[in-house]
Amino acid sequence: MLIELDSNNRASVRRLFDRYPCLRGFIAAAIGGGMGKVFVDSKEEPRMALAVLEFHFLAGDPLHANPQQLEKLLQPGGMVIAPTPVWQHLVTSIYPKALNVDYREAFQADKFDVDKLRQFCQTLPSGFELRQVRLEEVTQFAADLNP
Repeated sequence: MLIELDSNNRASVRRLFDRYPCLRGFIAAAIGGGMGKVFVDSKEEPRMALAVLEFHFLAGDPLHANPQQLEKLLQPGGMVIAPTPVWQHLVTSIYPKALNVDYREAFQADKFDVDKLRQFCQTLPSGFELRQVRLEEVTQFAADLNP
């Protein structure tokens, strides 16, 4: 049976997500208790975990996962991140005909380089200005984005 962890008691799953290949900001928000829900197979010594935010993040030992319990939490139409081929196989076995696979690229951002930003600013065409978005501009900025 999968157990939901309280938002202030999620440190035990940190090691299961330590080497997660993508979307680390989402993972940090879930483990830190600020967002979403986290389910585990054991509160004391979890071997597998499911973090639920906008995406469903599977972590830990997929061979230890209980497919029947996962099936209750993984809703068709939701986006599931299966970080390894073994997790992918397990999800495919749970939903053999209900999957649409979207491949994503995992990447790690380099250290921020201020000199590179300055060089970039110097190459902008005249009339362009690079500046930080202010809080009062966020709503308009979001509306202007191409869906």
